Amino acid sequence: MKSLFAALGLLFLFASCTTNHEVDLIVYNARVYTVDSAFTIAEAFAVRGGVFIEIGSSDRLLQRYEAKETIDAQGAAIYPGFYDSHAHFMDFASSLDMTNLYGAHSLSDALQRLQAHRKTYPDRPWLVGAGLDQERWEDNTISVRDSLDKYFPNIPVYLTRVDYQAATVNSKALEVAGIDTAFYVEGGLMLTDSLGHLSGVLMDNAMDLVKKHIPEVNDDQELRALTKAEQLLFSVGLTSIVDAGLNERDLEFMRNLYTGNKLKIRNYAMIEDNLRTVRRMIRSGYYDDGRLSIRAVKLTADGLLRTRNASLLLPYSDDSTTSGYLLQTPEELERTIKEIAATNFQLSTRL
Repeated sequence: MKSLFAALGLLFLFASCTTNHEVDLIVYNARVYTVDSAFTIAEAFAVRGGVFIEIGSSDRLLQRYEAKETIDAQGAAIYPGFYDSHAHFMDFASSLDMTNLYGAHSLSDALQRLQAHRKTYPDRPWLVGAGLDQERWEDNTISVRDSLDKYFPNIPVYLTRVDYQAATVNSKALEVAGIDTAFYVEGGLMLTDSLGHLSGVLMDNAMDLVKKHIPEVNDDQELRALTKAEQLLFSVGLTSIVDAGLNERDLEFMRNLYTGNKLKIRNYAMIEDNLRTVRRMIRSGYYDDGRLSIRAVKLTADGLLRTRNASLLLPYSDDSTTSGYLLQTPEELERTIKEIAATNFQLSTRL
């Protein structure tokens, strides 16, 4: 009997040793930047079950472990996954199906891209673009609305600025939204020309007056866009992001996707600063499944200096007609801050 127990003990020990030394992957012959406290540079690492088991020399790890897969990095540099602390993941995913206006160096360049997109998707009811940046243009005083009206008179056009703080629209889009003159919008602005006519530029909260009329994509289309966006982020080394400000519907949609293992990127998703949304999310408690975290609120106080909608104490030096504006009243901001401070949610403020 003793010999039987001894044999079983040896068998268990052997099995344990074998299991402990089996790994899924060994990457060797690399320059592995560990970013530990000493910024150590290693040669190799072993992975089991998606977890780093050991980091060290190539010889040690290749001798110590049996790997299902080995990769000779041939001296290439390997870094920990990068972390983007202020991203707009869902907006980025949506933009992949729009006209890409990032880097357009002139109005002519932007119009050519819009025409090409329209030709590719002639049945779409709206022409939507992302990444418009007139500051790149040699002449940024041209009326974009007039040009959009000339080339696209029968389809509503909605173009988001590169910073997401403004949009340029054509007359058809304003017509769909029922807007024919400028009016006051709390936390937003409808720009006009020297004659008081709408220029087609909507800023901050005024953007929603037109944006809400753009047809929404279905869940399957949105999932495909998010999956594509995720792969693009992975391709440049981004493995963790902060998705800065999502509404209640988008947060619930993201939670369902992560629960169903549809997305892998680590996402610290922030709740948009709508007080009713914040209150409902706080009541349900913060969420963290190891990849998706929902436990922060993004509070946006004002706009940006570059678009002169950041709120200043004095008028802008290059535009004495404005000192910017707050997106919410001071009373609303204070009420939201007090309610969040009484919880275990994090408050992040963009000023």
